[in-house]
Amino acid sequence: MLDEFYVEQTLHGYSNGHRLLQTSCKLPEQDGKKMLMLSDLSGNEFIGGFERYFTGYSLSDERIVLACTWYAEEMKRPGCVWTHSIIINAKDLACNSKMIAPAVISLFRRPESNSDLEEYRQTLKVQHCNEVEYDADNLKYLIWCIWGNKAPLVVFDDASTNLEIELIFLFLSQHDLLEENFAFCTGSFSLRGYDGKIMQFQIAPHKISRSKMLIGEKAFEATQKVVIKNYPLWVKKIYDNIEKDGMLTFRKFMQGFSEDFKHYDYLSSFIKLYVGAKADTNDTNLIKLLELAEAIFGDTKKICNEIMRLYGNQYFSDWLGTENYNEAISFFIKNAWLNTSAVDIKYWITQGYNSDFLGSKLLFKQILNQDEEYEVEVYLEAYADTISVEKFAEFTDLELEGCSTLISIRNKFALCEDIWKQGIGFQKRMVACLSKQKEFLDAEIIETILGISDYDLSLDLYAVYKNECFPIYWKYLLDPLKLKWIDGIKKVLKKD
Repeated sequence: MLDEFYVEQTLHGYSNGHRLLQTSCKLPEQDGKKMLMLSDLSGNEFIGGFERYFTGYSLSDERIVLACTWYAEEMKRPGCVWTHSIIINAKDLACNSKMIAPAVISLFRRPESNSDLEEYRQTLKVQHCNEVEYDADNLKYLIWCIWGNKAPLVVFDDASTNLEIELIFLFLSQHDLLEENFAFCTGSFSLRGYDGKIMQFQIAPHKISRSKMLIGEKAFEATQKVVIKNYPLWVKKIYDNIEKDGMLTFRKFMQGFSEDFKHYDYLSSFIKLYVGAKADTNDTNLIKLLELAEAIFGDTKKICNEIMRLYGNQYFSDWLGTENYNEAISFFIKNAWLNTSAVDIKYWITQGYNSDFLGSKLLFKQILNQDEEYEVEVYLEAYADTISVEKFAEFTDLELEGCSTLISIRNKFALCEDIWKQGIGFQKRMVACLSKQKEFLDAEIIETILGISDYDLSLDLYAVYKNECFPIYWKYLLDPLKLKWIDGIKKVLKKD
């Protein structure tokens, strides 16, 4: 659906020189100069097939111009033209409807003479019109030309009309995704530009020499459409998203990124990210976004930290599927430059532990085996805060390194009874990992070990807890059922 809106118009033509003949609005001086220059003939001759052409460019105050130029063969002076220009507020183009191009094109009128130009003084209404079918090959070719090639780019063709409707559609409906101050001409007889800047996209007759268009010097020549057999996947995906909803959903995905990434050069990269990470099917997750961004974008650190920022603000919630927390943690560890806080890491490890226990176990073991170059302490702290005493044996498989690491961080894990059913060497290693904590926890740990272990660890415990052992050891000494450690306890109590 096309929302109706109003536009201004101007008419330029010959009257003792090329000049502004009529306008519906007062133009700022610089805009007036620009329109006067770009409304004149695009070269020093007209060539068959290019008797009419379109020009598109920007003005100040977020306005754009679409202009239609006709050769005025009725004028006695050679090289005269009529140029009818439509001035549009860019905000009125947000509809992205397929009707936009035919609706605006329908406003153009070629004057019959200089005698009656009053109609060009009126503000015009852009109204509903029939939707047109755009040529898919033309659209893909233009997508590839504009967003996939170096500019300024020149397409050599045999008529100005071959790509006209699709180019105007892209210019109007995707204007905000084009290069800032993007300009085009469908009938350039010489390389066109304004204020020292060459128009980014121009169509020129085959008859014009490459040297005249400064190919290889100031401009690049586009590969002819007939030569291209297949387009890159990102071209097809942009086309698909234009067909789907005019790129509205993609715009929503892209709009949260900082201004540094809103340059037209990034469009193909963002469509690759959007589709490749499955955001277009609402099945993305953080690891897909990060890994693909790392592969696609040149400045890996900048884009990945941008994604982390947006993810932390729940920006991607509309596009998320199932999150793979453990894979994301692995990515964090290998890329320590990511802006991740201890709180972030604790959240991801907790979620990974709760959603994929076996995967979390495997990742924990991998972290223990990381090279020294990786800083893993904050991750181990997070695991120690997340794992329960009840799950400790299952999580660590009672392997020496995992158990000793976690007990060193959090002595509470010494309350896991299965530890004290292992061999004497293993148990002594675990006691060596202990340190004085809160008195009630220390007492609980001592009593757990005394009650479960078949080995006399009384001297080992005393080396850690000192005088805290005395009241517990006295209790054990006086209990005839708990005399398996009697020799060691007696030695300690002699110190009391």
